[in-house]
Amino acid sequence: YVGSNTVIKSCRIIKDVNVGSYAYIKGANKLKNLTILSDEHAPSQVGEGVELVNGILGYQTRVFYGVKAVCFILGNNSNLKYGARLLHSYLGDNSTVSCCEVLNSLVFPFHEQHHNNSFLIAANIGGQSNMAAGANIGSNHNTRGADGELQAKRGFWPALSSSLKYNCSFASFTLITKGSYPNELNLKIPFSMIGYNEAKRTLNVMPAYWWMYNRYALERNKWKFSTRDKRYYKSQPIETDYISIDTMDEILSALDYLSLIAGQTVVKEGRVTLDDTPNKSTLLELGRTLLDEKSPLLDNLEFLTYDIERSKRPTRILKIKEGYHGYIEMLIFGCMRIILTYMKERNLTIEEFESLVDESMKMQNSSISLGIQSPVVNLGGLLVSEASVKVLIKDIESGIISSWQLVHEVQDYWKIMFNDIKAAKALISLRTLTHSKERIPFSSLRDRCIELAKENARQVECSRKKDFEQPFRNTVYRSEEEKRVVLGTIKDDSFVTTSDKEMKQLIEIALSFPC
Repeated sequence: YVGSNTVIKSCRIIKDVNVGSYAYIKGANKLKNLTILSDEHAPSQVGEGVELVNGILGYQTRVFYGVKAVCFILGNNSNLKYGARLLHSYLGDNSTVSCCEVLNSLVFPFHEQHHNNSFLIAANIGGQSNMAAGANIGSNHNTRGADGELQAKRGFWPALSSSLKYNCSFASFTLITKGSYPNELNLKIPFSMIGYNEAKRTLNVMPAYWWMYNRYALERNKWKFSTRDKRYYKSQPIETDYISIDTMDEILSALDYLSLIAGQTVVKEGRVTLDDTPNKSTLLELGRTLLDEKSPLLDNLEFLTYDIERSKRPTRILKIKEGYHGYIEMLIFGCMRIILTYMKERNLTIEEFESLVDESMKMQNSSISLGIQSPVVNLGGLLVSEASVKVLIKDIESGIISSWQLVHEVQDYWKIMFNDIKAAKALISLRTLTHSKERIPFSSLRDRCIELAKENARQVECSRKKDFEQPFRNTVYRSEEEKRVVLGTIKDDSFVTTSDKEMKQLIEIALSFPC
């Protein structure tokens, strides 16, 4: 079948292909057993030298210049180009893969992979990710069968020439520095930078790195992903906020994890003596107290753990105090931004909002009570609690849901309820953080959010300003004037201006709620 206003020319082999309307296909070598979704509003294109077999191309897809894809699905507004290989894989919406290989992988929306010497094999990537040149993710098999894999949550960024040994699992927004990682990894603390120290032959992890040192990238990614979503058909919901129902859980778990390591270390080093034999709960509370107080007892200590890398060598946790308080700031800022915006849109007071959440939680199996539960599953960009997914599976097994149409209606309902669930979970997370059983200390949290919003605007500008003030940037310019003509100034960066405006709007919203 070929739809109306579709152009097909100069192709060698076309067999069993269903093409929608307004598609443009030129110079393909082989198209076999395909569905190409296309219409007047979201046309798709297939260009020269491509070979596509057994696949589905979503709306607004663009495939050209020597691509080879077999047994694949391309999400809406995705690109394959310049000799890319996509085999036995799903590539989510708004993604671009060129000059590289993606094999046997499930890759969620906003994935970028542009270099001809990178590999992504047997992986589940949560989206909002970027693969650098030379990244070797999956081609170094180390098991007796083809059963190794990698699982990475949202925001996975392996650096240049990084090589990982399977099996591996990574928390949200993990940044991997350049290097070869010879052992399996299981990193559960989000927004971290992980690096291999060749001199000491140890693994280093810096928690909350993104928040402490790369605020510009963190905020810009949130803005970039939402503004670059050019899909005409947005059937697949995509969460782009870095603080959401998944990372709230991860941050709270990371706070406990760092507290336990701190407690274990001060006791082991003899800086604190306990009367009884310490158990996990005692050490965790001890570490939390010391970290909350920024105790000098934590100074000049090496914090080690053995559960991140499969090795007899320990992993070093860097800047544990700074990372701990960075997580707290992230949670307060992110959750309060969600709550304040939600209350403003619905004209609610904090008392009314908390009462609504409490009433919803009392209703067993309500969308709110199920939606705020942990853990959270990433369904191709839509974040849903595992409890809600299990209810769907149970309804399918029992016959209550008996068609794909009904499954899609459930997904649409999850999409409609997402902001309500997100706001409720933000409230519950702040209650957990502040140890509040009923009401959060709204006044102090609001004031802290205002401080963090001001600091956030400064940090975004400061991070970007480094690119203009770094002295080695001057080496390729004959004068400051020439550099200014080529690069512009910090004031020319539209995102810095946008971020500053957003922070001022957030402060204005916060001040509209009386303490």
